[in-house]
Amino acid sequence: MKLSVILLAAGSARRYGGNKLLTVVNGKPMYRNILDRIPEIGFSFYRKIIVTQYEEIGRQLCRSDWVVVRNDQPELGISHSIRLGLEQAGDSDAFLFAVCDQPYLQAVTMKRLIAEYERSDKGIAFVRNGKEPGNPVVFSAAYLEELRCLNGDRGGKAVVRRHMEDCTWVEAEEDRELRDIDRPYGVSLLEELRIDLKRDRIFSIVGAGGKTTTMHRLAEELGELGARVLMTTTTHLWCPAERFVEVKDKKDLERVSDMLGSERRLTVGRRVSGNKITGIGEGLYPELARIPDYLIVEADGAKGLPLKAPAEHEPVIFPDSDVVIGVMGLDSLNRPVREVCHRPELVSGLLGVGEGHLITMEDLNKIARSPQGLRKDVSSEKYRVIFNKADLLDPEAGQNYWVAQDIE
Repeated sequence: MKLSVILLAAGSARRYGGNKLLTVVNGKPMYRNILDRIPEIGFSFYRKIIVTQYEEIGRQLCRSDWVVVRNDQPELGISHSIRLGLEQAGDSDAFLFAVCDQPYLQAVTMKRLIAEYERSDKGIAFVRNGKEPGNPVVFSAAYLEELRCLNGDRGGKAVVRRHMEDCTWVEAEEDRELRDIDRPYGVSLLEELRIDLKRDRIFSIVGAGGKTTTMHRLAEELGELGARVLMTTTTHLWCPAERFVEVKDKKDLERVSDMLGSERRLTVGRRVSGNKITGIGEGLYPELARIPDYLIVEADGAKGLPLKAPAEHEPVIFPDSDVVIGVMGLDSLNRPVREVCHRPELVSGLLGVGEGHLITMEDLNKIARSPQGLRKDVSSEKYRVIFNKADLLDPEAGQNYWVAQDIE
């Protein structure tokens, strides 16, 4: 079978507000995620075609084995990109169309899709999650003219719906595979962290360079799902201007429980000097953990610096945490240890360098992986690492962090 793959990467992303395809997801430009998975399918495609309006994508692929087709009229809609791709597909027997803003689409799903198309006697095969047809889609060449006659923003799904009797499908391996990204900062942080909302309830955030921001973003996303969320600390935290409840005893916790029904998101702790709060008494931890749907805990301190190594008494991970999230700032790169690190002597010792050493990406990865670094005291909990301030590396990318998963 002469099957050609056609990737569509020409959308204007008006809802996103910029070129989302260059946004960093999984540590690489978004569009590269699906490109890098095509070889993993293990299928010899007749032709590999990508249609894009973006010069930078074209430049990045100029020495690859992809046929790059420039779409200078993206305002004509996805139908125009489809026609441009088909023009380069020659005498293909079939066409696999996929979009480049689904960075979590897996090679195994596409492999199963192709196998199902070959197995069946149908002219169309698509991936779905539930009942709704989604991308990618394989069309037989029998639908060539119908695809060419599409107009505006009517894509291949219109052809699919007209011919459901000639369709077969496979289910996506994961729910998030078919979600395209239409907002800045990629998909939700919850999804990038691979949080299991049914099992993961308690989160401890350690490290430096964005712990509080990460905590509030997680709380906001959980709140959008209708969850009741509590935030607190086991160290110290700036006292929020609103939605804060001071907790000194069990009666205060009863008040928190009552308020959480209407407020949905609250920060709790005890006031200390300097407009800061500290954690509640450890004896109240079990009752505190029972109140919300989710509890997010800032469990480390760094005095506002982007990088650290923990002292003997750090971090203070909340008991029975399901997920530990290590945070570090990419604004530490190419700057001396003594300037950007909390406890610089510990960082120097961990890395085996002097305090004048300029931090590299290799250093950050070592700190992230080390049991003397951010992974200290992490045992059976899930462990994730967030690199903050990624926009400093690529100001046009539109994303200010990336997530490293399954750190070994």
